[in-house]
Amino acid sequence: MWYKDGRHAVKVFDSSSPNTGLLKGEIFGSATQKNCTTRFDNASHNISYFFRLEASGKMRFSLRKPTYSQVQIAILGSPPKPTVRLFRDQQQMIEGSSVSLRCSTKIFCPSRPPSLTWSSSLNENVTGRQYQSQTELISDLNFTVSHRHHGVTFTCNATHQLQQQITTQESRMLRVQYAPKNTSVRINPAGLVLEGRSVTLSCSSDANPAVNYTWYRDTEELLNPVQTGPDLTIIKTNPTHRGRYYCTAENKHGSQNTSVLLDVQQTNFCLRPADDSQELSHHSNPLCKVNRNDGNIGDVPPHWISDTSAKRMWYKDGRSSVKVFDSSSPNTGLFKGQIFGSATQKNCTTRFDNVNQSHDGSYFFRVEANGSPPKPAVSVFKDQQEVKEMMEVMEGSSVSLRCSTKIFCLSHPPSLTWSSSLNENITGRQYQSQTELISDLNFTVSHRHHGVTFTCSATHQLQEPFTTQRSRVLRVQYAPKRTSLSVAGLVLEGRSVTLSCSSDANPAVNYTWYRDTEGLLNPVQTGPDLTITNTTGRYYCTAENKHGTQNTSVLLDVQQNHFCLRADD
Repeated sequence: MWYKDGRHAVKVFDSSSPNTGLLKGEIFGSATQKNCTTRFDNASHNISYFFRLEASGKMRFSLRKPTYSQVQIAILGSPPKPTVRLFRDQQQMIEGSSVSLRCSTKIFCPSRPPSLTWSSSLNENVTGRQYQSQTELISDLNFTVSHRHHGVTFTCNATHQLQQQITTQESRMLRVQYAPKNTSVRINPAGLVLEGRSVTLSCSSDANPAVNYTWYRDTEELLNPVQTGPDLTIIKTNPTHRGRYYCTAENKHGSQNTSVLLDVQQTNFCLRPADDSQELSHHSNPLCKVNRNDGNIGDVPPHWISDTSAKRMWYKDGRSSVKVFDSSSPNTGLFKGQIFGSATQKNCTTRFDNVNQSHDGSYFFRVEANGSPPKPAVSVFKDQQEVKEMMEVMEGSSVSLRCSTKIFCLSHPPSLTWSSSLNENITGRQYQSQTELISDLNFTVSHRHHGVTFTCSATHQLQEPFTTQRSRVLRVQYAPKRTSLSVAGLVLEGRSVTLSCSSDANPAVNYTWYRDTEGLLNPVQTGPDLTITNTTGRYYCTAENKHGTQNTSVLLDVQQNHFCLRADD
């Protein structure tokens, strides 16, 4: 029986009629074996109680003061929030360091222990390594922090199984410092940069703390400082501004470079006499030529268009473009003459036989042909060296994916777009010459890019839009990531338990096990699984490949099968 202590002791529970007293519940286990436990289901007051045993005959005994101490029951309105903390030496977190988040809560009813679960603002599944004593439940979340964890909130939920289920929670936000990532440059305005216009190169980078930007220009194989800050503006561009511009993003943890090729284009070209005179002179047999690379149709693949099947035409530029020459009927237009040579070999020449001063103006060339454009070309570069199809790159390397396609009609240039099997929005840095459109995708590879397919789609604006595409799979090598240990359930005395270690890496890792007994790590076993019996302590798993190692650990606490609620002797 249990009695409420006071001037007049009052019996509040009797095991012979457990549902009739002030307190209702159950005594289970064996008092003679010192493993009995009392459960009260409706305690509601902060009062001291003592235990009394009555048996047949004269066996009656109360466990109360001064010989024995009473049991003090403290009633809380609701369970307290769990405690979430970082270990003391992990307050300053730098990317790549191992971090342990510990969540703990009190166990108020051993027969109905609480449960602990983790969640994060990354919306990823996170599972802690859980173990318990008679009074406390603990869940450790062990992982290696990356830049993705900066500003992420981790929440621990404690669910107590009382008369009704009650859940409390506590959160902790991580702040991670890391070197610059995903440094990129974009050109504004996007598209073709025309001579005489202003253009701004804007550099951005993901880093903590914030970066400083420095600009360089590659002129004679040397990088010469130009300007600092995230933006570089060039007023009234001209052909001398053509070249590759480099942006360096730097903070105290490292630096990262990216670049873009600026190609300044002339706005138009003029059909003019072949000699050096400034004006068109009228001759008895006038001859005017255009024999310029920017006046031909570019590198047209012979399988798509041929000189014999294509219609090649000249138009006079203006508010309303007017066709002045058609190679299919060279003697019927405003201009009469001939196109000879091969357009596909960049050596075609147009001859007009009837030019006079009234024809002064700007003209453009147009091609019409049957067939379909070829697929774009996709290449991978690392340190300006091309990476072949089956080659692998190291995590942390700066990589450029380049997609290129021919421009077959300058007045209706194609467009290039990128997509990936990661289903993320990705945008390339785009620039063009008169014959080719290029889109560069510059980024730093991580383990997340291993096995990812990048696809470049080229859409040509012909009589109707026509899209072709080509893909490339990235293969990335990286050191072990997200190494973790799992333990199947509560570890009870006398039973065996298997610790399982897992890690994400390329190439695959080798596992080694250690046990921490007296401050030393002693080799135990290799392989992903370790099976043991009745051995308490902290166990370490090391995952290793040629690029690095990563450790994780779990505290194994072997529990007795029973415990007893009793007064102190």
